[in-house]
Amino acid sequence: MSRHDRIEHRGVVREVSGPTVRVEIVRTSACARCHAGAVCGASETGSAIITADREGLEVLLGDEVFVTMASSLGPQAMFWAYLFPLVIFVIVFFSFYGVTGREGLSCLLAAVALLPYYSMLWFFRDRFEKVFEARIRKV
Repeated sequence: MSRHDRIEHRGVVREVSGPTVRVEIVRTSACARCHAGAVCGASETGSAIITADREGLEVLLGDEVFVTMASSLGPQAMFWAYLFPLVIFVIVFFSFYGVTGREGLSCLLAAVALLPYYSMLWFFRDRFEKVFEARIRKV
């Protein structure tokens, strides 16, 4: 995988557990200049903990590593995280608004309709973790 085919963030190993590591990624101000910064979860301030496959690399607590993921997974992640729930919300909102004519109630019901969706995401999280698998490499 070439450098242009992956998303890469620098982080620090916080936990080593068998074949996986938990890496803390400190989000930098460079994200503010990125054209996708408005929609990318990595553009938020603060830090994030990512669980990644260490692929046999010997890493210790405190080691600096790069967490990488295929850049082709970005659009797929955007679809599941933002676009699909928006479509559900809009369909449910306009369906109930057409029936009841009450905007507030329709909005509330559309928001409640997202609960089963996010419950299913949580239920299938192991499957999503396999698809959106992060890997590490040493700095």
